[in-house]
Amino acid sequence: MKKILLVVLTLCLLGGCFKFTKGEVNTKRADDVLKMFENKESFILYAGSNDCNTCNDYRQVLQELIEKYEIEIIYLNIQVSEDEEIINTLTYDYLFRLYMLPSTYLVKEGKIIDMKEIYMELEQLEEWLKQYEYLPQ
Repeated sequence: MKKILLVVLTLCLLGGCFKFTKGEVNTKRADDVLKMFENKESFILYAGSNDCNTCNDYRQVLQELIEKYEIEIIYLNIQVSEDEEIINTLTYDYLFRLYMLPSTYLVKEGKIIDMKEIYMELEQLEEWLKQYEYLPQ
């Protein structure tokens, strides 16, 4: 009985050492996002900047969506200076020059199937993602 109690206590203590986050916007570096395109992955990409107030407001909407549906959304901060060359490659080769922030891209098998270069309220975002089956109906 003591051994079982010791094992359970140890697991509880070890579990407390790890940070488990349920549904957060997943920040990725530009080279990781580029690899996702090259590997023909499917994902939702949000491009923005920490200096953009509208982007920060939109990030809260995305957070609500993530918590509601337990999905992953990839965040690319386009103002990370060490990623400038890779961001330029992403912008011109994959993201159609990225004219406005915030921008949200639906990527299926490494190809953009739709994009929105606007702030969207939660309901608008849900409708758009359901249309492309990124969310359950």
